[in-house]
Amino acid sequence: MKKIDEKNVEWIITGFRHADRLGRVFRYQGDIYRAIFPEAEQYVLQHFESGLIPKLIKNNLLIDTRITDLHMESSPLILRHETIPFVTRPATWSFTALKRAAQLYLDLNRFLLDYGLGTIDGHQENIQFIHNHKPVWIDLGSILPLTSINNGESSLKQFVICFLNVLMVQMEKPNLHNALRHILFKVGSIRNYELKEILGREYDFPYFSRSKCLDIFQNIINEITVDQQETKWAKYHKDADFLNLEFEQSPDTRSHLIHEIIKDLKPKKAIDIACNAGRFSLMMAHEGVQTYGFDIDETAIMRFENHVEQLSPRYHISIGVEGLFGTLTANRYDFRQAINPDIQGDMACAFALTHHLAVTRKLPFPTIVEKISSLTTHRLLVEFMPNGVGKRQPEGYTLHNFIQSFQGYFRNVTILYYPVPEAWSFRVLLLFENRLPEGDLSPLDIATSYFALDRLDSGFTYTKKYDKWGDMVLRIVCPGCEEQLRFDKAKNLICPDCATPLKGDIWKSN
Repeated sequence: MKKIDEKNVEWIITGFRHADRLGRVFRYQGDIYRAIFPEAEQYVLQHFESGLIPKLIKNNLLIDTRITDLHMESSPLILRHETIPFVTRPATWSFTALKRAAQLYLDLNRFLLDYGLGTIDGHQENIQFIHNHKPVWIDLGSILPLTSINNGESSLKQFVICFLNVLMVQMEKPNLHNALRHILFKVGSIRNYELKEILGREYDFPYFSRSKCLDIFQNIINEITVDQQETKWAKYHKDADFLNLEFEQSPDTRSHLIHEIIKDLKPKKAIDIACNAGRFSLMMAHEGVQTYGFDIDETAIMRFENHVEQLSPRYHISIGVEGLFGTLTANRYDFRQAINPDIQGDMACAFALTHHLAVTRKLPFPTIVEKISSLTTHRLLVEFMPNGVGKRQPEGYTLHNFIQSFQGYFRNVTILYYPVPEAWSFRVLLLFENRLPEGDLSPLDIATSYFALDRLDSGFTYTKKYDKWGDMVLRIVCPGCEEQLRFDKAKNLICPDCATPLKGDIWKSN
């Protein structure tokens, strides 16, 4: 048995003892633990020995929890909980996610009922999403015996205002979905009198019978559906594209390059900013990366969730509905703090985004750069479209100015050029590395790399389904005169206007 000094742990829940009747949660050496109170030790061990806790874990109802050989002066028994890569807030859950979380509560409490147990809480904060974005109960301390004094009535009432009322409003008043996010962010529930004001009715449930309530709640959940709204970008990612990694036989060099970068750099945790339906999030998760993908388009996110649900591998994927600058209200961005301000990865990605923010939303480069850089501790892979959107671009909208906006955030940047079919828009990938400490204004070290230049070779052939995509071309922004150049051969990459040699390494996968 290894003894832990309480001074060396980070307590996560430090409130009064009655806030958790079993113990206190803490972080130690990167893992999450629960120090069990001495008076609760036998109760917890009993449910391990009876097989209850292992059954809950096996049925994906409870976070993976194990007995350790650690102890403290005040806690002879310490449990270790599986670490959740990205802790999300209910305000970022989609309608689908909220409904699945509600179903988890019902399944868990129906299972516990056979053991004379129930959860004393019915709110969303005890649920998180893990392994293919599936909900799981994380608070072992809220599972307690049901008695004549405590029949779990408060838990049932809490479930109604935190889940049922919110879901019913989402179903019947879809135009209020942004307002609902603000409500969930601020208070987390819709009270019964508020439901009556919104929908014109309220419900009276038989709280004296837990089993009857659970059955009634289940019937209501089964009837709750929401039609997915048609949005402009919801189908940006095509169903056929998901986890199709055969890029060597496709002209889609953009996706091929992104895939190779992920394989080369092997990030542990990645943030996919404005992920749409999650094609690149799934690509990263497929390579073993713990990934959080978020987008402001809830319809796209629900498509993402449906794709993830059908996967058989256990991917570490978390998904959220949130905007980089808050939620979308009345077709404009609401400039408030993002809902999950603490979420970070050692890598963040932003594809097909910056031109919308800079051109359509008219956000200055420094504002965009500050926000997307805050989501990573080490690397940022961001896409830039030199031609922006449409014919009119904001003053100063150039690749050079965009790159220079990152000074003070990263030490290095690699400009990645790659050939694409001639009809495709001009895009550049920028890999920023080595995050700088705040206040360090060191100049950026700029390098250039090329990828898949063999695609410019007229002898290169694709599989039959791609043979009508047209010839491949390489577009480059000259670092000397900033002119956009077009090449259909990989030899003699020299600017015809200022004679600058367009040197660069060839990006290769390890």
